[in-house]
Amino acid sequence: MNCPRHTETYLYPPFFIFNTVRAVVKHDHRRPRRSLKVEVSSQVKLEFLGQIFVIQFDLKIQHSSPFLLLIVAVMGHVGLTPQSISVIGGFRAQGRTAVRARKLLDEALRLQDAGAFAIVLECIPPNVAVAITDAIEIPTIGIGAGGGTSGQVLVYHDMLGMTSHPHHKQFVPKFCKQYATLGHTIIQSLEQFRSDVEASQFPGEEYAPYKMTKEENAKFRVLLTGDEEERRHKQDETVVKLSEENEYEVLALYGKK
Repeated sequence: MNCPRHTETYLYPPFFIFNTVRAVVKHDHRRPRRSLKVEVSSQVKLEFLGQIFVIQFDLKIQHSSPFLLLIVAVMGHVGLTPQSISVIGGFRAQGRTAVRARKLLDEALRLQDAGAFAIVLECIPPNVAVAITDAIEIPTIGIGAGGGTSGQVLVYHDMLGMTSHPHHKQFVPKFCKQYATLGHTIIQSLEQFRSDVEASQFPGEEYAPYKMTKEENAKFRVLLTGDEEERRHKQDETVVKLSEENEYEVLALYGKK
């Protein structure tokens, strides 16, 4: 497939957000000369749950165009739909029976007919993904669906091994190939940063580049000495006040060092 040489942005909306997707914006008559700016992601991905979701943005502006409909490109998603696991019974592969595989193909066809510009196929047998790809005219993006789709996608946190945890490997999908183990490098870097701070090795002079001139520094010291006694007195009062207001004992929730 010949892909255009530009980058697309896809919005993966939060769970259940499309129960109500209608926004009405009214023009403020008190500011008639103010311009109205609306920013919308160029694409939206929707999961399929046996019905077609329709997204419509309504802008009702007084003293201007009475109605404006913004068309948003929609990417469909069939197979394992992560945001709908409570409905499909958990993170399970889909389309492994003939009846269910045929339903996935029908869902893809309905999404195409509804106007989707592409469809994600997730965690389905490769032969089912090939059948769906051959049956529709829009691109398919596979994730755990074999190599017969129009394109591929992976979660980059998994692909790059960004999470470093003793149990992390148990949660990396079987279909995900790890091209790096950045999580170990991240942990080592964070530990080194903490060590440098605790040892007063960071930031140091090298990473404190913003300086005052000698003249400005001398003026600043004069300004500090002008009310030094008053500020110290207020500081002592603040310490006493905070101490009296703190009625909670210190709890060693994670043990004593």
